[in-house]
Amino acid sequence: MRERAGRPGPPARPLARRLASVEVALSARAALCLSVPLVVGFVTGRHLDAILFDIGALWAVSQDGLDQWARRGPRMLAVAVTAALGVAAGGAVATRWGATLAVVLCYAAVALVAGIVEATFGATAGAYLIVGATLGVGLNPVGRVLVTAGLMAAGALWVWGVARVMNLRRRRANQRAVLAAAFDDLAGLARAVGSPEFYALRGGAVASLDLAQDVVSRPNGSPAGDALFAGLVVALRAGEAVSYLEGRGRTADAPLAEALEEVARHLRAGATPHALSPLERLGADEALPSAVRRALSPPSAEELARGCASARSSRSRSWAPSCSAWRCTGRTPSGCRCRSCSSCAPTSGRSCRARSRARSAPSSASGWPRS
Repeated sequence: MRERAGRPGPPARPLARRLASVEVALSARAALCLSVPLVVGFVTGRHLDAILFDIGALWAVSQDGLDQWARRGPRMLAVAVTAALGVAAGGAVATRWGATLAVVLCYAAVALVAGIVEATFGATAGAYLIVGATLGVGLNPVGRVLVTAGLMAAGALWVWGVARVMNLRRRRANQRAVLAAAFDDLAGLARAVGSPEFYALRGGAVASLDLAQDVVSRPNGSPAGDALFAGLVVALRAGEAVSYLEGRGRTADAPLAEALEEVARHLRAGATPHALSPLERLGADEALPSAVRRALSPPSAEELARGCASARSSRSRSWAPSCSAWRCTGRTPSGCRCRSCSSCAPTSGRSCRARSRARSAPSSASGWPRS
């Protein structure tokens, strides 16, 4: 390490440009899911049914994205179910009674249920329950209440099915691309330590890391999944380490930025299991501060095993509130329970999250995203 000197390297390309292929695939999926029903309806002459089907597909497309399927899939299914129930409720009230008082009471009841659903399962499900009820009242589908609700649910399920198939085929490629973009931004940030451009570039690096946290799945026991999750952990630690260097008035030597760029190249080439080897070699350099060396070390097999067990536990407890730290297995009436610290104080979830973060990254007040 050396004192502040030198100029940063050329700025990295914007995140949107580096993830162009991923975004294009996502846009193509949305276009496919929305255009096919309309074409089929035009060919068969069932224009109204195609439009209703497409409305449900549009609602599901609004919940699609690049985040983990464990979150995205249930969210899309919740839209299909709650929107259809809302359309059925609103349509039934409008066709059977139609009076203003009945409609107002229907809206009040749906809003109450939507609030409970939102507080229990998520904001998306509650919001689309209200939207569906409003649309059902407005359409007033006399004699077609169940058909209308079923078509909208089928449209949402159509998008869910297409997204599921594409997720199975492109999940790892998307995760590698997003993680590689994060390492590229970290490399540019490492070159800018000690320069006026540091804080301008840090915003882009934070955005890249946030996106990587949304896209990269928790460890599931597979070599590729564990390697990608280990890469995410190291990327978060490296971000803290670079901010540590800036706070100490140091500037990173070129090998740190070059190692981060080499990791990004390995990820783009598909060499996931060995992608972190450049950082492991650099972490053995005794000239680096101990905090930086720890940050560049990948998580141990024991840590990954704990993360895998926590992921399975969180999936089995998806109905219950849980702690945000990936090592936590959920809340108990007396506080937070986690696998990484069996003696976790039964006071609040915050203590468990603090211990988890203390193990995963060197402490700093740099404002980096959750780790």
